Formats: sequence, C-alpha cells, structure tokens
Amino acid sequence: MARRTQEDTQITINTILDVTTEQLITLGYERMSYTTLSEQTGISRTGICHHFPKKADLACSLQGRFLKRIVDKLDLNATVESFATSWKNALNDAEFLAIWRLAIQMTVCDHHPTYLHELHVQIESITSSKLDQSCQHTIEWLIGKTILTLQTSQ
Repeated sequence: MARRTQEDTQITINTILDVTTEQLITLGYERMSYTTLSEQTGISRTGICHHFPKKADLACSLQGRFLKRIVDKLDLNATVESFATSWKNALNDAEFLAIWRLAIQMTVCDHHPTYLHELHVQIESITSSKLDQSCQHTIEWLIGKTILTLQTSQ
C-alpha cells in the first residue's frame, strides 16, 4: 500500500471536519457518532478515530469555524445596540442556537470544560476591537438570554 501524502491526510481531515460541522449543527453532539460520520464521509470509523481519538476532539477542532459562523450573524459595524439587536435576531436562527447548545453541552458535560468560556472570550475580543468599546456586560447578558432561549425551545 502506498504511503499517504501529507496533502491526502489534510484532505481526509478536512472532509471529516466539514461533515462533523454539519452533523453537529443538524444532529447535535449526542446523535453525531463515528458511525454517522463514517456513513456520510466514506471514511472508516477507525480512520476517523485515528485523526480524532475522542468525539470531543472533533468539536474542539471546530471551535474556530463555529466562532466564525456566530460572528457572521452579528452586526459588528455600528453600535453596541445594533450588535445586541443582531444577536437577538440570531436567536431565531437554528444554526446559531445549535452552536451555542454545543458550547454549553461541551462545558456542562465535562467534554471540554472551558469550551463556553473560550467562545465567550473570543467573541468579547472580536466585539471590543470592532465596536471600539467594552461589551462585556452586554455579551454576558446576551449569552444568558441565549441559554434561556435554548431552555425554552426544548
């Protein structure tokens, strides 16, 4: 058997991560599995485990992608008020809520205890630089509102 190139390996990893992204959003963390990933990617469960030994490793590898998807739904070009309004509007977006559900689940279930905190800090950093002011209180309030929205939508 020919040795795989680094490029082939990166293509495999990206395929796994692309499918994982969609499955985490559509199925959720609990229903996504190495089997569902294998079925959709055509990569064996063993092959997926080789690159991501723990299921939590998959979600952790996607934190940057999920941050981008959240930020893409927010208005960072005007005021804190328009930012807050865009966040509240995003609470009607299934993908936005799925990402926050994952972040909370990763933290609460001890899959990655700092996942939610890391996401919070990254969003705070981005908003502070874009809006040119501290939004810490607003972001904390919006995260709380998001948690309440998730709780009432179950």
